[in-house]
Amino acid sequence: MAVTRDDLRRLIDAGPENYRLVLEEGKAKVTDPTDEVDSADVEIINRDELVERLPAEYSDTDLDQLATTLDATVGDLGA
Repeated sequence: MAVTRDDLRRLIDAGPENYRLVLEEGKAKVTDPTDEVDSADVEIINRDELVERLPAEYSDTDLDQLATTLDATVGDLGA
């Protein structure tokens, strides 16, 4: 699994800036807006989009379900 609950939690905890979760060499990585993203990297989701997709009072189950969905989407892209 390339995207996990912990990856999403790290993205949420990154702060209010537009941080993003990217797939870099098969691993999810949180990057800040000033980081250069390699053209081979795939943006999975940014922090703002993540917060919009979660309920205000989210649980580990909510994070797990979204991680599974995002992981499947990454897999569909062949990344």
